[in-house]
Amino acid sequence: NEMPYPLRDSLPMKKYIDPFCKHSPNAQMISSRGCPNQCIFCLEPVVYGKRNYRMRSAENVVDEMEYLIEGYKVKEIYFDDSSFSVNRTRVEKICQEIMSRGIDIYWSCMADSKLRKDTLKKMNSAGCAALKFGVETADMQILKNVHKPFSNQDAKAVVKDCKDVGIETHATFVFGLPGETQETIEETMEFAFELGTDTAQFSSVIPFPGTELFEIAKKNNWLVTKDWSMYDGQNVIIEYPGLKGDEVARAVH
Repeated sequence: NEMPYPLRDSLPMKKYIDPFCKHSPNAQMISSRGCPNQCIFCLEPVVYGKRNYRMRSAENVVDEMEYLIEGYKVKEIYFDDSSFSVNRTRVEKICQEIMSRGIDIYWSCMADSKLRKDTLKKMNSAGCAALKFGVETADMQILKNVHKPFSNQDAKAVVKDCKDVGIETHATFVFGLPGETQETIEETMEFAFELGTDTAQFSSVIPFPGTELFEIAKKNNWLVTKDWSMYDGQNVIIEYPGLKGDEVARAVH
């Protein structure tokens, strides 16, 4: 709460348009830092420390929303937190604060798939128009391998509940996680198209240096390259004895 707002006056804000947002001009905000989850491919535990999750108060968050509306005439705000929805109580407080102040603004966020209809209804009533969340893979064993604490059933439930309350959905998927095979790739692709999100994105896994995944990949000689310019989500960085890079690349593209 003590941190100042980003120095947006130094940038041509109208050029910084988030393509996920449906209304412009728009702006990004961060209402929390860190993540309590410990997925082995994620930078969060490395950058922010294990389980070092910090939240701004609802009042402080909505103050900045008003600042953006009044100062920059924004029509939509995107919350680029690692997961806006970690603390459901705070999410509902933010929604209540927006409504109690009579703020008329669209907003969207990166969240998780454990949100359910009661909270989603409040989010939509407060202006939430769209939700991003990570699925990664349809294979439950791979999810266990990378310590991701969500399931396919969570993904199905949040998509259904979002449709019911009028929130658009965007799911992200990652190919090439430990345990990936041609069969699991096909399973994930089939699941992605059956899930029914409005949009989706696909990338190859990037074992960023410092992550647990990078150390595992290095130990097992899975790394294709240490040219850091290739670590961009589109190039294939990991190959397995039973899964070549071109198979992952075909899935992504």
